[in-house]
Amino acid sequence: MPNVLIHRSFVLLAAVSCLALAGVSESPAGQAKKVKPDLEVPKEPPIDGIKDGKFVKPAASTAPTSYFYAVSSDKDEFISKGEKITYGGDELRVLQVKGGTRITLGRGKKGEWDLIVAPPVGGTLKVGEYLDAKKYTDHGTAPGLEFKGMNRDSAKIAGKFVVWELEVKQGVVTKLAVDFIQLSEETGPPLYGVVRINSSFK
Repeated sequence: MPNVLIHRSFVLLAAVSCLALAGVSESPAGQAKKVKPDLEVPKEPPIDGIKDGKFVKPAASTAPTSYFYAVSSDKDEFISKGEKITYGGDELRVLQVKGGTRITLGRGKKGEWDLIVAPPVGGTLKVGEYLDAKKYTDHGTAPGLEFKGMNRDSAKIAGKFVVWELEVKQGVVTKLAVDFIQLSEETGPPLYGVVRINSSFK
């Protein structure tokens, strides 16, 4: 069954604040100038290492990146059904939730997909690897991970994720870079994903 590309990209990043997404660089005269943010899904997302079950630090980007990309090569993977799921930065919303961070994909009020990453209960999400993750709604002393949508949800989840970049200002996530691997029902085929919010990484 061929992969189906779900891909939307427009001009503005839908976020929970009015923060500017433009980066800043130095002009030859020493004056700061704005760098146009990149809201497009890259043609080659940094997914190869993740498919090997490893988290490889992505290369730096010349402009702030915002996008979501998830894929499974197995049509029996329950959440994606073997399809690519991609969204440009204009259709991402990021929120702080109890003990973690939630990224909602899609333009509707409720969105179409949700990704939640969280540290073990009582912890604070920081840059680093989170192994042996369990479903966010019942993760206890394990890290929490949950990607769901389109009326597809998993009763149990196994997986892992890495936070490459995280910046929070006044309770608002202003920068985020996360890669993740999720197995529905703990033993299903892996789903690989990448999310960037105003990130300095590709």
